[in-house]
Amino acid sequence: MNIKKIKRKINNKFRNKSLDIDMRYIPIVKYIKKNFDEPYTILEVGSGSLGITPYIKKKITGLDIKFEKINSRYLKKVKGTATDIPFKNSSFDIVINVDTLEHLNKKERYEAVKEMSRVSKDKIIIAVPCGKKSEILDRYVRDLTKNNFGKIDFYIEEHIQNGLPNSGELKGIYKKCKLKLIKVVNNYPIWLRYAGVYFFFTKNKNKIRVYYLMTMLSPLLERIRIGTPYRKIFILEK
Repeated sequence: MNIKKIKRKINNKFRNKSLDIDMRYIPIVKYIKKNFDEPYTILEVGSGSLGITPYIKKKITGLDIKFEKINSRYLKKVKGTATDIPFKNSSFDIVINVDTLEHLNKKERYEAVKEMSRVSKDKIIIAVPCGKKSEILDRYVRDLTKNNFGKIDFYIEEHIQNGLPNSGELKGIYKKCKLKLIKVVNNYPIWLRYAGVYFFFTKNKNKIRVYYLMTMLSPLLERIRIGTPYRKIFILEK
């Protein structure tokens, strides 16, 4: 059995769960469920084909430049860019943006946040990898994928080319957009992400099984706040 078949078999067993995706969304879902009562509307900028819908079973609008052939009955797919969002002012109660800003250059990051602020009625939630130590880890992932699979992960390469934002840059953007910073959540300690990528980007089937065991424990692992975070989650208010 080759490595793709092994991963497909384990994916099917665990219903396509991913430690990395869980770590991104679980704290955002907790915040939304604690602070918002139905009915509320969500726009996810850079949603991909699923976005937050595996975690919140409600209709949301997802915006992205393209969508894979994966469907969610909860996601309304709209093609567009983060810097030119095709909706009217104050169209959504909550706008979320998860691991997208690092794929934009500095000018585009400001334009994207300004657009998210424009279409939000109230809250904007932005999750993004931050800082030099996270950049070092991204370079490790790039080298790991190249050494193990003979190719570089496209998304990680974009991280490196654009340079990850730091907290100071982001807070400057929020201030310029006249957004109030309500809360910052440190997310996914670098040492834990290091372990995750080590056990995932491999051809060793036993290591892959360890990765999916970690995935099943993600609700517990997400609570860990020890060490420098790979990602920060910013809760913002208009």
